Amino acid sequence: MPFSGAAGPRPESPGGESGPGPAARRQAPARRPESGWRPKVYTSSAVARTGLEEVWKGVEEYLDHIEKNGYFQHNRNRQNKYWMYETIHEALRESFYRDPAVEGRIGEYEKRVPEDRIS
Repeated sequence: MPFSGAAGPRPESPGGESGPGPAARRQAPARRPESGWRPKVYTSSAVARTGLEEVWKGVEEYLDHIEKNGYFQHNRNRQNKYWMYETIHEALRESFYRDPAVEGRIGEYEKRVPEDRIS
């Protein structure tokens, strides 16, 4: 795995490339998020109880923005699709491992893997 500096190793892509290095990332043009929202920066302190109203107002502005432009529903639909497939995959895994033919042989297969007899 390539090393990217002080932050530690970067994961490789499925094709083996590790992507642009830190210098290239700094030079990349800024890209507006899919939501169309430009993030804002707030200063606040829960201890001093300052800035909290401004932060909450910013959250409400963001929610208003993404509801008006349809991103909220778009993202919710994407999340629902993701969880639909997760539910299907989990049901298939459970069905597979509860199958008596699999249950009866899984221990044998586990023993054969470290012996390099199967992978």
